[in-house]
Amino acid sequence: MTFNWNTAKAEIEKRINEKASTDEHGQKYVRVVVHDGIFHADDVMCVALIRVMTTLPVSVIRTRNLGAYKDEGFILDVGAEDSEGARFLHLDHHQEGSGERENGVKMSACGKLADWLFRDTPEVLTELHRQFLAQIEAMDNGQDMPELGAHVLAFVYTFNGTWIETSGSEEERRAFADKAFSAASDIATMIARRMLRRIVDDMAAEQLVDDCIAKSKGRVITLDKYMPWKPSVIRENKRRRENGEPPFLLMLFPGLDGNYHIQTVPVDFHTFEDEMKLPEAWAGLEGDALAKATGLSDAVFCHKGRFMAIFKSKESAIKAAHMALEDVGAVE
Repeated sequence: MTFNWNTAKAEIEKRINEKASTDEHGQKYVRVVVHDGIFHADDVMCVALIRVMTTLPVSVIRTRNLGAYKDEGFILDVGAEDSEGARFLHLDHHQEGSGERENGVKMSACGKLADWLFRDTPEVLTELHRQFLAQIEAMDNGQDMPELGAHVLAFVYTFNGTWIETSGSEEERRAFADKAFSAASDIATMIARRMLRRIVDDMAAEQLVDDCIAKSKGRVITLDKYMPWKPSVIRENKRRRENGEPPFLLMLFPGLDGNYHIQTVPVDFHTFEDEMKLPEAWAGLEGDALAKATGLSDAVFCHKGRFMAIFKSKESAIKAAHMALEDVGAVE
C-alpha cells in the first residue's frame, strides 16, 4: 500500500471537522443539509460518507429552504451550486454543467463529496467510484449503464413512504419521511464503512499479488494464501494484451475452507466472461464423479459455470490446472 490509511483518515476527519458547528452546550457537531421530500441513494450516501469519516455527531436537516444554512456545515444534493468557504461546503448536481466523468457518468452530489473527502488518497477514491459510487451517480442522473455493475444502494428508494403511508397531514408526512431517511442512512453508513474497509484491506494485498505475478511463468498464477487478486491480475492482463503478450488464464490458491482452488480469470470487472473455461466434462461434478472425470482422487467440486474447481491438495490442483490448460490448447 502506498499510503498510511490511518493518517489519511485523520486528515479527512480534520477537514470535515473544520466545518463543524457548536451547539448551545458548547459541543461540536457536523451539520449536513440535504433536500426534503422523496430521497434517493445520492442524498442518503452523502450523509453516510460524512458519518463514516468523522467521529463527531452528525445532525441532518432535510429542507430546500437554505437561507439559514448556507454559511456553515455541508449542503449537499440541494441548492444547485458548487462552492466552498472556510466553514461550509456546498455540492449539488442539479445545475447546468454540473460535471461528467471520463467514463461518461454524470456527477452527483455523493460522487463530488467523495472527490472532496478522498482527494489526497486517489487509490481509495478510484476504487470507491469503480465499486460503489459510479452506479449511484448513473442511477441518480437517469443513465442506464449496466456495465457498471449492481447498484449497491438500490434498496434506498423502498424506504420512501407508500401512497397509503403518506396519506396523512403534511406534518405526519414530513415526520414519516425524516424517520425513513434516518433508517436508510443507518444502513447506508454500515455499507459504506464496510466498503471502505474492504477497499483499504484489498489494496494491502496488491503488492503481494504483484510479486506473485512477477514470479509466475506460463498461464497460471499461484498464491501462497488467499487474498484479493482480481484488480492486479485484470490490470496485468490488460497490459499484456496491449504488448501482444498472452494473458494469465487461471489462479491457484488455498481457500478459506482449507482446500485448494482453481479459478478462471475474468476478462474485466463486472462481467461473467472469463479468459477461459474449465473443461466441460467437469461442469457441476463433485466428489467421486469429479474424481473419475479428472483422475484425481481428492477432487471436491467443480462449479457448473466452469469458473471454479476445488481439490483437497495443492498437488492435485496443479495437475487439474494443467489438464484445463491442455483442454483449451494453452499449454506452452
